Amino acid sequence: MALHYDVTTVPKAVDAEGNITEFADQLIWCTLFVNLQEINKHNIDEWYHRLQFYALVEGFEALEKITKQDLEDHIGLSTNAPYKTWNQFVAKVSKMWCDKKKFKPCNKRNPLKLKCI
Repeated sequence: MALHYDVTTVPKAVDAEGNITEFADQLIWCTLFVNLQEINKHNIDEWYHRLQFYALVEGFEALEKITKQDLEDHIGLSTNAPYKTWNQFVAKVSKMWCDKKKFKPCNKRNPLKLKCI
C-alpha cells in the first residue's frame, strides 16, 4: 500500500520552494507508527501520547522530541495510514515489545494471543 498524504492546509509543512519539510515528512511517516490518519485539534493529546509510548518501546529518540506545539503547528496533515483505536494500538505496540524481549505472557486472558513457553 502506498502512503498518500495531504499537507495543503499546513503552511509549516512546506518550505519556501514548496517542498515538504523534513519534519513534516517525519510526521507523515509517523502516521504509520501511531495509526492515526490525521492531526486535528481534537487528537493532539492522543498523537502525543502514542508517539511517546511508541518511542519508549522502540527507543526512537527523535519521536520523544516531538512536542504538542509541533503537532499543533501541523494540524491538517492527513494520510491514508491504517487507523487503530487506542486499545488496538496499545496491543500492537505491546506485542512488538514482547516480541523484541522474547517475552510470552501466560494467562487465560491473553488479548495478544501469545503462547506460553
